[in-house]
Amino acid sequence: MNKNSLKSYAFSLILLVTATWLAGCGASADSGVSFGGAQDIGQFRKILNDGQIPASNTLDANGFFSEHFIEMPEAACENVLCLHGMLAIDDSFIIDEKLTLLGIGINSAINPEDIDPPPFDLAVVVDASGSMAEEDKITYAKEGLHSLVDAMRIGDRLAIISYSTGVNLVQDLVAIAEDNRQDLHTAIDAIEANGATNIYDGLELGFITLLSQSLPDRPARVILLSDGLPTVGVTNASAIQEMAYGYILDGVGLTTVGVGSTFDVALMQGLAEMGHGNYYFVEDIQAIHEVFIEELDYFLGTIAVDLQLEIRVNPAFQILRAYGWEYEQDYYLNAVRVSIPSVALSSRNGEEEPPDGRRGGGSNFFVEIRPILGGDLDGWDPLDVAQVDLQYRPADSETLETENQVIQSAYPPGEVDADGKHYSSTYMEKAFGVFAMYNGLFTACSSADYNYHKALWTLLALEESATAWNAQLADADIEADLLLVAQFAYILETKGADADKYDPDGYYQGCATAGDPMAWAPLTLLLLFGLAWRRKKAIGVDRR
Repeated sequence: MNKNSLKSYAFSLILLVTATWLAGCGASADSGVSFGGAQDIGQFRKILNDGQIPASNTLDANGFFSEHFIEMPEAACENVLCLHGMLAIDDSFIIDEKLTLLGIGINSAINPEDIDPPPFDLAVVVDASGSMAEEDKITYAKEGLHSLVDAMRIGDRLAIISYSTGVNLVQDLVAIAEDNRQDLHTAIDAIEANGATNIYDGLELGFITLLSQSLPDRPARVILLSDGLPTVGVTNASAIQEMAYGYILDGVGLTTVGVGSTFDVALMQGLAEMGHGNYYFVEDIQAIHEVFIEELDYFLGTIAVDLQLEIRVNPAFQILRAYGWEYEQDYYLNAVRVSIPSVALSSRNGEEEPPDGRRGGGSNFFVEIRPILGGDLDGWDPLDVAQVDLQYRPADSETLETENQVIQSAYPPGEVDADGKHYSSTYMEKAFGVFAMYNGLFTACSSADYNYHKALWTLLALEESATAWNAQLADADIEADLLLVAQFAYILETKGADADKYDPDGYYQGCATAGDPMAWAPLTLLLLFGLAWRRKKAIGVDRR
């Protein structure tokens, strides 16, 4: 693709709330923060490793960014959370258009070692259905539980529930003590996989176990692990979510962990977001250890609650879409609002993660906008792009803290400098690259739903642009992403994809998805529609 000849300036503003744990390579000792939600893209990777083509819903934006280390400016404010606004304008990695990225980062000067969290209650609800015996998944689950038992502190309380066709209270809520850890390990080893999958009853027992024995001022959370779809009991996803939400309103949090390749992604992720928790995918033994310990760190590291973020955008821009968390759009004020139940210190950093594993840490929020041709500034300064208002309550206080910031551009909407790019801070370079990689991979996944040729063309364009972009930065995260791009492209080629059969300036050639009997579906529907239209027209002529 020729990046020098731009077809149009389709400005996009991406508001990125990026939270990372800063460490090494000249970074400060400040801590990044996490808002919960998806924490990895393990399922996406596993699908590629299995030689299959991932659907777009397996590549979650928050999960993608959570695996990347993005250094932030120093947390120099006096508040619990520090706000940073930055800007980047550069070429998109997949099409000849400009991408403008406005980043709002949040981090904290709080050291995790300075936090003295209260004792907590935890119920782990483990899938013990027959499918968990396949691919050694039940072993993964047990290993995670063993790690959890060893990591919990004296006085914390733990309950273990297993579910298959029925439900089993493996261990009622018990306080961790030096003399009972071995008993807990023995109970975990006795869990066996057989039967169907009764998620509803297992999850409900986890909630009831905690609420029936709750103590004042003790945080409580359920961790649900599953490898499949609900098959017995109440199997309707909406009914399961409705049940869970009722208990969540009583003050119990919920985190979900998916294993294998057949579990209900939408259900597990929806439950986690509803329960102010995290959603993980586990692909191997190492990952299950990491997930359980990371979740423990996250649970104990809450530093703020009831976070409210409002982003009002210059009326000369149109809001297109928001990414990374559920949001409310105010069309009258040209704004988006985000409500985050709790904020915790991030439990991962860029130096400690393996290069091929879960590398970074943090949460992200995006708002995509574009300039309106001849748009009315309505009193705004032409260089002001957005007004950001942050409000939250520190976890140990009833007093609200607020912070406000105006994000400015160096250029009026639609303009860039001579070399076609601009970064207001060196910190924004990595953020831009990571987002552009996500955007390219997500576009390829979406295209593969109906056109393998277009998906391959997108990946090859992404590979070329990202490789050139990363030539000087030499970032390890981008290099790891490029391996995913190459793997994805290879799989498409084995299934008959040919990038030369896609014309970005016109119509694609050949069938949509090579070797796929559904490839002709869009063309067939179009043909049927045309025949029906002609028949309707003919009938009308007869009637006249």
